[in-house]
Amino acid sequence: MVLRPLAVASFLGLAMLCSAAPENPAMPKKMCWAHFCGWGFNVRTTYDEPDGFYRLYDRTGLGAEVGTDLGVTSSRRRQIQEALRYGVDGFCVDVPRLDGYGSLASLYRGAEGLPFKIALCVDGWRGSIDEVVEALATFLTKWGPHPNNYFIDGRPVIFIYKHSRTVAECKTILDRLAEKGLRAYWLVQPGRETGLWENAEAVRAQLEVFDGLYDFGINGFTQRKMKTRLSNGRKALQATKPQGILCAGISQGYIGPHNGFYRPYFGTGTLRDNWSAALATGADWVCLCTWNDYNETTQFEPAVWSRDVMLKLNREYLRQWRAEPSPNRPPQVFVSYKEEVTLGDDWLLEVTSLPYSTPEATCRIRLLDLAGKVVREFEPLPLPKGQIEGQTLRLDAPGFDEPRELRVQAVVGEAEWQELYPLVIRPGGMRAWRTVRFDLGDMLPATTLSAKETPAGTKLTARFRSWSWWGRAELLRNGEEIASQEISKFGPVTTSISFVVKPEDRRRARDLFVVRLTRHDRRFTYTPPIALGAYGKRSVSLPVLIRGTDFDEGWGKPNWRSPWRLAEAKIRRFAVPEQEFWRVILHMNRDSGDECEDRGDWQVRARRGVASRYGKVDAKLQPAWVAEAGRVFLRFDGENDNVTFPFRTLPPGALTAEFRVRPAKAGPGTLFSDQNGGLDVRLDERGHVVVQRSKTRLVTETPLTPGAWHHLAVVYDYRQLIAYVDGKPVGQTEAPGSLRGINSRPALGALSREGRPLTDHFAGDLAGFALTARSLPPNGFELATKKR
Repeated sequence: MVLRPLAVASFLGLAMLCSAAPENPAMPKKMCWAHFCGWGFNVRTTYDEPDGFYRLYDRTGLGAEVGTDLGVTSSRRRQIQEALRYGVDGFCVDVPRLDGYGSLASLYRGAEGLPFKIALCVDGWRGSIDEVVEALATFLTKWGPHPNNYFIDGRPVIFIYKHSRTVAECKTILDRLAEKGLRAYWLVQPGRETGLWENAEAVRAQLEVFDGLYDFGINGFTQRKMKTRLSNGRKALQATKPQGILCAGISQGYIGPHNGFYRPYFGTGTLRDNWSAALATGADWVCLCTWNDYNETTQFEPAVWSRDVMLKLNREYLRQWRAEPSPNRPPQVFVSYKEEVTLGDDWLLEVTSLPYSTPEATCRIRLLDLAGKVVREFEPLPLPKGQIEGQTLRLDAPGFDEPRELRVQAVVGEAEWQELYPLVIRPGGMRAWRTVRFDLGDMLPATTLSAKETPAGTKLTARFRSWSWWGRAELLRNGEEIASQEISKFGPVTTSISFVVKPEDRRRARDLFVVRLTRHDRRFTYTPPIALGAYGKRSVSLPVLIRGTDFDEGWGKPNWRSPWRLAEAKIRRFAVPEQEFWRVILHMNRDSGDECEDRGDWQVRARRGVASRYGKVDAKLQPAWVAEAGRVFLRFDGENDNVTFPFRTLPPGALTAEFRVRPAKAGPGTLFSDQNGGLDVRLDERGHVVVQRSKTRLVTETPLTPGAWHHLAVVYDYRQLIAYVDGKPVGQTEAPGSLRGINSRPALGALSREGRPLTDHFAGDLAGFALTARSLPPNGFELATKKR
């Protein structure tokens, strides 16, 4: 039978009606939301700051000002249209402040006329009960009837990430709203995202007040624990609100910028595990976490480094969830990996493929040195035609027998090899934790990169073949964008784009440069890398921890998710150029508390007198500068003075911390601390030095003398924790070999702990501070030769 166009339209309309929500025409019953941060991200002073740690994060790929403080309202419709492209049906908009609920106006207006829903997501009810009721009443009165809400029983849906109230207080708030004739359909997260919702009574108590459950999804759980959490939620709903909605969180991982917490990505593995749990427990809705939180690297929005890979993968899971067919297409293959690996750790590369309809194909991956010689080519990976498949390739502890800078190339079938971003193996710890991703179908043909010395500096020239091109070229130094230029050309076929690297553009003795070329349609390619400079001939022997795992697997306890390659960690001594190590020194030899001598990919700036974890400075909390007998130093008052450093300053493994210190009294007081226990150095009430790294604790045999200058050093070498005073060992204890997966903001002069104000302040003077990402012998201490 041949269907006429009208009949086809009627047939499709009937199919849509069967899968649509009754009160929400054109919307599916199985909604896919995305958690949306309702504030702007000031990339102009974070990602775009040349010497900031945010340079190793990500930024939106939708345009320079999309989602920034400047473009926050002007880009909402653009973000909504992008979400629709990938099957996202609505934004639940996180707003931490009561007076910020009105900021949803730009999103409601941006969604008008589109099959897209907007919902408030409560991020704490701070203030009095009256203030909370007034804020919600104002919001529901003005925006509750808006057609771009999702309605259930005539009530607009509101999500609650956290309410920070007792159940009784929540009931009072909702009852008072009901007295005003204002009601909503509430989806609550009944506890923090780190719990399993195992307290059935507590979850049911929340459901006595609210209507359904919302899972934020960022928790670092195994797939089994993810299923347990959602299953507990389903059981609570069946017992209390059988018709209530269970909204499962779909996340990819997490990098905390201030608290240093990390949740593994496993390439795309965490997202795939989340989806397995959601499908297994019959989730009614899902919510991506998040659309645009670049601050915590949870974004799904198309971005510069992560591209749109996770959105494409999520869209395929949506098809499966809704029993929709996949389109006819050739192989769609995604490659994901960490761009850096710590020397001694394994490196994993993941190849993920979607169902396809063309003849069976394979994907090949190979690694080359910078000269183009093949170092390793993996066996071809068959791509299954009818399913989503993630396959992992592994390098066991690379960097000992092969170069520590490697080109990465991939190809599907017999096509031309495509250049991906290079891999760098770093002794002492990774500086970049992000996962880089590539859709091989979006990659353009390979380019070349050449270098030529000129009076102005080194001229790097990228060459590619294309008759017409509209897009952008970016110069990357060690993973950071340092220059860019727009490209708009029509003929000839070969195009050359040049950047001049001036002496002041260099950051390390040896820097790795790459040019990324991105067309306006977001197809892109990388040039092969070029290294400028060389490490000095002086090398040092260091202990290297070999755990038999990679960064993500090694985040938890051994074998927490999958078996590690080694039953026990090994320690291998290895010679590495001395200049290759991370080191930071705060000399305190001039009246400036924010400049350090460092050796790494960026300049480390200390901050005197930080009032919060976000780095806000208060002059009342700043240690004073003092000049005495030809020495300049900082004087800590023992009450509230502090100096902090950017997160990730503390090396994650072997280290040496040095202090040129003069205590004002015996103690107690904290000289140095890491917010999550990476390293604490303090004086007890007797003046003895107490050192703690994770659960390992050391107390020195002798105290520091008040009023006298001392050189204090703490050394960790994967076997022992050792304290030295004036070059002599004063205490040591066994310490297990480990690399910490949490690395938060360190502080001088105070004890820093997650979620708490600074305490246990140090009273005395500090004339120097140094951190080195290796264990130093006493004759190699950085501050040992300084004036006492």
